[in-house]
Amino acid sequence: MRNDIIFGAVLPYAAFLVARHFGLSTVHALAIGSIFPIAVILITYVRNRRLAPISVITLAATLASLVGSLYFNSAYLALLKNSLITGFVGLVFAASLLMPRPLVFYFATEKGGEERASGNRLWEISPPYRALMRRMTIAWAVVLICEATVRALLIPLLPVDIFLVVSEAMWIVVFALMISWSLRYGSRKGEEIASAAGEGGRLRAPACCQSPPHSPPSCSGLSRASKHISTREASRMIRLFRQLRSCGAVVRSSAQGRG
Repeated sequence: MRNDIIFGAVLPYAAFLVARHFGLSTVHALAIGSIFPIAVILITYVRNRRLAPISVITLAATLASLVGSLYFNSAYLALLKNSLITGFVGLVFAASLLMPRPLVFYFATEKGGEERASGNRLWEISPPYRALMRRMTIAWAVVLICEATVRALLIPLLPVDIFLVVSEAMWIVVFALMISWSLRYGSRKGEEIASAAGEGGRLRAPACCQSPPHSPPSCSGLSRASKHISTREASRMIRLFRQLRSCGAVVRSSAQGRG
Protein backbone atom coordinates (compact mmCIF):
# COMPACT_ATOMS: atom_id res chain seq x y z
CA MET A 1 0.00 0.00 0.00
CA ARG A 2 2.83 2.39 0.81
CA ASN A 3 4.42 1.87 -2.61
CA ASP A 4 1.04 2.30 -4.30
CA ILE A 5 0.56 5.69 -2.64
CA ILE A 6 4.11 6.72 -3.52
CA PHE A 7 3.86 5.81 -7.21
CA GLY A 8 0.18 6.60 -7.61
CA ALA A 9 -0.01 9.88 -5.70
CA VAL A 10 3.23 11.31 -4.28
CA LEU A 11 5.45 11.01 -7.38
CA PRO A 12 2.77 12.27 -9.82
CA TYR A 13 2.16 15.27 -7.56
CA ALA A 14 5.89 15.97 -7.23
CA ALA A 15 6.33 15.65 -11.00
CA PHE A 16 3.48 18.12 -11.52
CA LEU A 17 5.07 20.69 -9.21
CA VAL A 18 8.51 20.31 -10.83
CA ALA A 19 7.07 20.60 -14.34
CA ARG A 20 5.13 23.73 -13.41
CA HIS A 21 8.26 25.17 -11.81
CA PHE A 22 10.08 24.83 -15.14
CA GLY A 23 7.30 26.58 -17.01
CA LEU A 24 5.27 23.71 -18.51
CA SER A 25 1.55 24.21 -18.92
CA THR A 26 -0.87 22.66 -16.45
CA VAL A 27 -2.03 20.09 -19.02
CA HIS A 28 1.49 18.98 -19.89
CA ALA A 29 2.52 18.88 -16.23
CA LEU A 30 -0.44 16.62 -15.44
CA ALA A 31 0.43 14.44 -18.45
CA ILE A 32 3.95 13.91 -17.10
CA GLY A 33 2.54 12.93 -13.71
CA SER A 34 0.34 10.27 -15.31
CA ILE A 35 3.44 8.40 -16.51
CA PHE A 36 4.02 6.89 -13.07
CA PRO A 37 0.69 5.02 -12.61
CA ILE A 38 0.78 3.84 -16.24
CA ALA A 39 4.33 2.55 -15.73
CA VAL A 40 3.33 0.68 -12.55
CA ILE A 41 0.48 -1.08 -14.37
CA LEU A 42 2.72 -2.06 -17.29
CA ILE A 43 5.48 -3.32 -14.98
CA THR A 44 2.90 -5.38 -13.06
CA TYR A 45 1.72 -6.91 -16.33
CA VAL A 46 5.28 -7.77 -17.40
CA ARG A 47 5.94 -9.47 -14.04
CA ASN A 48 2.65 -11.36 -13.70
CA ARG A 49 1.59 -11.71 -17.33
CA ARG A 50 -1.92 -10.68 -16.38
CA LEU A 51 -3.85 -7.60 -15.27
CA ALA A 52 -6.50 -7.38 -12.60
CA PRO A 53 -9.84 -5.97 -13.83
CA ILE A 54 -9.36 -2.79 -11.80
CA SER A 55 -5.96 -2.27 -13.46
CA VAL A 56 -7.60 -2.51 -16.90
CA ILE A 57 -10.21 0.06 -15.84
CA THR A 58 -7.51 2.33 -14.42
CA LEU A 59 -5.33 2.06 -17.52
CA ALA A 60 -8.25 2.77 -19.86
CA ALA A 61 -9.42 5.78 -17.83
CA THR A 62 -5.88 7.16 -17.53
CA LEU A 63 -5.18 6.86 -21.26
CA ALA A 64 -8.58 8.30 -22.18
CA SER A 65 -8.14 11.33 -19.93
CA LEU A 66 -4.53 11.78 -21.09
CA VAL A 67 -5.43 11.74 -24.79
CA GLY A 68 -8.51 13.89 -24.25
CA SER A 69 -6.71 16.48 -22.16
CA LEU A 70 -3.85 16.79 -24.66
CA TYR A 71 -6.16 16.90 -27.68
CA PHE A 72 -8.54 19.49 -26.19
CA ASN A 73 -5.83 21.16 -24.07
CA SER A 74 -8.12 20.67 -21.06
CA ALA A 75 -6.85 20.33 -17.51
CA TYR A 76 -10.38 19.36 -16.48
CA LEU A 77 -10.25 16.18 -18.56
CA ALA A 78 -6.84 15.32 -17.11
CA LEU A 79 -8.16 15.70 -13.57
CA LEU A 80 -11.36 13.80 -14.34
CA LYS A 81 -9.48 10.48 -14.52
CA ASN A 82 -9.90 9.48 -10.87
CA SER A 83 -13.61 10.26 -10.96
CA LEU A 84 -13.99 8.05 -14.04
CA ILE A 85 -12.25 5.17 -12.26
CA THR A 86 -14.20 5.41 -9.01
CA GLY A 87 -17.50 6.06 -10.79
CA PHE A 88 -17.04 3.08 -13.10
CA VAL A 89 -16.24 0.78 -10.18
CA GLY A 90 -19.39 2.05 -8.46
CA LEU A 91 -21.41 1.23 -11.58
CA VAL A 92 -19.92 -2.27 -11.59
CA PHE A 93 -21.15 -2.75 -8.01
CA ALA A 94 -24.61 -1.52 -9.04
CA ALA A 95 -24.74 -3.68 -12.18
CA SER A 96 -23.79 -6.77 -10.17
CA LEU A 97 -27.18 -6.52 -8.43
CA LEU A 98 -28.69 -7.78 -11.69
CA MET A 99 -26.49 -10.88 -11.60
CA PRO A 100 -27.22 -14.12 -9.70
CA ARG A 101 -24.77 -13.03 -6.97
CA PRO A 102 -23.83 -9.41 -6.12
CA LEU A 103 -20.19 -8.33 -6.09
CA VAL A 104 -19.81 -8.25 -2.30
CA PHE A 105 -20.66 -11.95 -2.20
CA TYR A 106 -17.56 -12.71 -4.29
CA PHE A 107 -15.40 -10.51 -2.05
CA ALA A 108 -16.69 -12.37 1.00
CA THR A 109 -15.86 -15.74 -0.57
CA GLU A 110 -12.86 -14.74 -2.67
CA LYS A 111 -10.72 -17.66 -1.54
CA GLY A 112 -12.98 -20.05 -3.44
CA GLY A 113 -13.08 -23.76 -2.70
CA GLU A 114 -14.89 -24.71 0.50
CA GLU A 115 -15.39 -21.05 1.38
CA ARG A 116 -17.21 -20.38 -1.91
CA ALA A 117 -19.20 -23.61 -1.50
CA SER A 118 -20.27 -22.57 2.01
CA GLY A 119 -21.25 -19.16 0.72
CA ASN A 120 -23.34 -20.72 -2.04
CA ARG A 121 -25.13 -22.96 0.45
CA LEU A 122 -25.87 -20.00 2.68
CA TRP A 123 -27.10 -18.02 -0.30
CA GLU A 124 -29.55 -20.79 -1.16
CA ILE A 125 -31.00 -21.30 2.31
CA SER A 126 -30.70 -17.93 4.10
CA PRO A 127 -32.78 -14.94 2.92
CA PRO A 128 -31.13 -12.65 5.53
CA TYR A 129 -27.72 -13.56 4.11
CA ARG A 130 -28.86 -12.71 0.58
CA ALA A 131 -30.38 -9.42 1.77
CA LEU A 132 -27.15 -8.51 3.60
CA MET A 133 -25.00 -9.13 0.54
CA ARG A 134 -27.30 -6.96 -1.57
CA ARG A 135 -27.47 -4.14 1.00
CA MET A 136 -23.69 -3.96 1.26
CA THR A 137 -23.34 -3.99 -2.53
CA ILE A 138 -25.84 -1.13 -2.82
CA ALA A 139 -23.94 0.84 -0.15
CA TRP A 140 -20.64 0.48 -2.02
CA ALA A 141 -22.26 1.46 -5.33
CA VAL A 142 -23.94 4.58 -3.92
CA VAL A 143 -20.89 5.80 -1.99
CA LEU A 144 -18.45 5.32 -4.89
CA ILE A 145 -20.72 7.01 -7.43
CA CYS A 146 -21.37 9.93 -5.04
CA GLU A 147 -17.65 10.27 -4.31
CA ALA A 148 -16.87 10.37 -8.03
CA THR A 149 -19.57 12.98 -8.63
CA VAL A 150 -18.42 15.24 -5.78
CA ARG A 151 -14.82 15.04 -6.93
CA ALA A 152 -15.80 15.93 -10.51
CA LEU A 153 -17.73 18.95 -9.23
CA LEU A 154 -14.72 20.12 -7.20
CA ILE A 155 -12.38 20.24 -10.23
CA PRO A 156 -13.39 23.72 -11.48
CA LEU A 157 -13.75 25.07 -7.93
CA LEU A 158 -10.21 24.43 -6.63
CA PRO A 159 -6.72 25.33 -7.87
CA VAL A 160 -5.09 22.33 -9.55
CA ASP A 161 -2.32 21.87 -6.96
CA ILE A 162 -4.91 21.96 -4.14
CA PHE A 163 -7.31 19.66 -5.96
CA LEU A 164 -4.63 16.99 -6.45
CA VAL A 165 -4.15 16.77 -2.68
CA VAL A 166 -7.88 16.87 -1.92
CA SER A 167 -8.60 14.23 -4.58
CA GLU A 168 -6.11 11.73 -3.18
CA ALA A 169 -7.26 12.38 0.39
CA MET A 170 -10.89 11.85 -0.63
CA TRP A 171 -10.51 8.38 -2.07
CA ILE A 172 -8.23 7.22 0.76
CA VAL A 173 -10.72 8.39 3.41
CA VAL A 174 -13.76 7.06 1.56
CA PHE A 175 -12.28 3.62 0.96
CA ALA A 176 -10.93 3.39 4.51
CA LEU A 177 -14.34 4.28 5.96
CA MET A 178 -16.17 1.86 3.66
CA ILE A 179 -13.84 -1.02 4.48
CA SER A 180 -14.19 -0.32 8.20
CA TRP A 181 -17.98 -0.15 7.87
CA SER A 182 -18.08 -3.35 5.81
CA LEU A 183 -16.10 -5.29 8.40
CA ARG A 184 -18.09 -3.99 11.37
CA TYR A 185 -21.53 -4.11 9.77
CA GLY A 186 -20.95 -7.46 8.06
CA SER A 187 -19.64 -9.08 11.24
CA ARG A 188 -22.42 -7.67 13.41
CA LYS A 189 -25.20 -8.68 11.01
CA GLY A 190 -23.55 -12.05 10.48
CA GLU A 191 -23.60 -12.69 14.22
CA GLU A 192 -27.26 -11.67 14.38
CA ILE A 193 -28.15 -14.05 11.57
CA ALA A 194 -26.11 -16.81 13.19
CA SER A 195 -27.85 -16.20 16.53
CA ALA A 196 -31.27 -16.32 14.88
CA ALA A 197 -30.28 -19.52 13.09
CA GLY A 198 -29.16 -21.09 16.37
CA GLU A 199 -32.42 -20.17 18.09
CA GLY A 200 -34.41 -21.55 15.18
CA GLY A 201 -32.61 -24.88 15.38
CA ARG A 202 -31.48 -24.88 11.76
CA LEU A 203 -31.61 -22.76 8.64
CA ARG A 204 -34.50 -23.51 6.36
CA ALA A 205 -33.67 -25.83 3.47
CA PRO A 206 -34.16 -24.80 -0.16
CA ALA A 207 -37.59 -25.46 -1.66
CA CYS A 208 -36.29 -28.28 -3.82
CA CYS A 209 -35.19 -30.14 -0.71
CA GLN A 210 -38.43 -29.83 1.23
CA SER A 211 -40.63 -32.93 0.99
CA PRO A 212 -44.40 -32.59 0.88
CA PRO A 213 -46.15 -34.01 3.95
CA HIS A 214 -46.92 -37.74 4.02
CA SER A 215 -44.70 -38.48 1.04
CA PRO A 216 -41.27 -40.04 0.62
CA PRO A 217 -38.46 -37.48 0.95
CA SER A 218 -37.18 -36.01 -2.30
CA CYS A 219 -33.65 -34.74 -2.92
CA SER A 220 -32.83 -36.98 0.02
CA GLY A 221 -29.07 -36.40 -0.09
CA LEU A 222 -29.40 -32.63 -0.03
CA SER A 223 -32.19 -32.79 2.50
CA ARG A 224 -30.10 -34.82 4.94
CA ALA A 225 -27.21 -32.43 4.48
CA SER A 226 -29.42 -29.41 5.11
CA LYS A 227 -30.32 -30.74 8.56
CA HIS A 228 -26.73 -30.21 9.63
CA ILE A 229 -26.58 -26.61 8.40
CA SER A 230 -27.17 -25.02 11.78
CA THR A 231 -24.82 -23.35 14.20
CA ARG A 232 -21.76 -24.90 12.54
CA GLU A 233 -22.68 -23.32 9.18
CA ALA A 234 -23.77 -20.12 10.88
CA SER A 235 -20.38 -19.82 12.57
CA ARG A 236 -18.73 -20.29 9.22
CA MET A 237 -20.90 -17.49 7.88
CA ILE A 238 -19.43 -15.12 10.47
CA ARG A 239 -15.96 -16.00 9.22
CA LEU A 240 -17.09 -15.32 5.65
CA PHE A 241 -18.23 -11.84 6.54
CA ARG A 242 -14.90 -11.17 8.15
CA GLN A 243 -13.28 -12.05 4.85
CA LEU A 244 -14.67 -8.75 3.58
CA ARG A 245 -11.25 -7.40 4.39
CA SER A 246 -10.47 -8.65 0.88
CA CYS A 247 -12.13 -5.44 -0.25
CA GLY A 248 -8.73 -4.01 0.66
CA ALA A 249 -7.45 -5.74 -2.47
CA VAL A 250 -9.70 -3.44 -4.48
CA VAL A 251 -8.24 -0.44 -2.71
CA ARG A 252 -4.68 -1.58 -3.29
CA SER A 253 -5.35 -2.32 -6.96
CA SER A 254 -7.14 0.99 -7.56
CA ALA A 255 -4.42 2.90 -5.69
CA GLN A 256 -1.89 1.29 -7.99
CA GLY A 257 -3.36 3.09 -10.96
CA ARG A 258 -4.14 6.47 -9.49
CA GLY A 259 -2.26 9.64 -10.03
